[in-house]
Amino acid sequence: MKAALRVSLLYLLLGVLWIYFSDYALSIFNHDSERIRMAQSYKGWFYVAISSILIFLLLKRELDSQYRTLKEKKKADFLYQSILQEIQDSVIVFNTSTWKVEMISHQTAKFFEHSRESIIREPNRLVERLHPEDHERMLNIWTNRLTENIAGILYRLKFPDGRIKWGLENRLYFFDYEENEGRAIAVTTDITDYIEKQ
Repeated sequence: MKAALRVSLLYLLLGVLWIYFSDYALSIFNHDSERIRMAQSYKGWFYVAISSILIFLLLKRELDSQYRTLKEKKKADFLYQSILQEIQDSVIVFNTSTWKVEMISHQTAKFFEHSRESIIREPNRLVERLHPEDHERMLNIWTNRLTENIAGILYRLKFPDGRIKWGLENRLYFFDYEENEGRAIAVTTDITDYIEKQ
């Protein structure tokens, strides 16, 4: 939208300046109406040709800029996805503006024992896994304290077969002023083995 507006405004400015100064020059140097008419035609053709070239160059520059931006975004997304795939912690990226899970690591599915697709589709599946004694406290943190940076949140998961898992969560919050969106990132380490060995 900004690129289109810039090109349109520049085209309008050039058009106004060209029409004003070229008409002024014709009125000074020509007094024959037939010659003025012919000069007006040539002037119009010249303006169309030059403006077409300028519009082409401006649009090419804008499109090249957008292509570079898109290429950089794809590279960043690929890196992001690679990290989420390889990292050994559970990582959940939650958009606080849309109230949706945007991304989760593969380890998240393993830790909560739900598929990544089901967690993204139904984030409440995470809440269902909470240990009854930690349920209210963690639900409050996950629901009402998303915009805080919090370190060292210890909680348990309880599974239908009675197994217990321990998680240590660190929370980061980022606000993107350009997109006007906030994101809460929960990084949880499975410390079950460590707890059980104590």
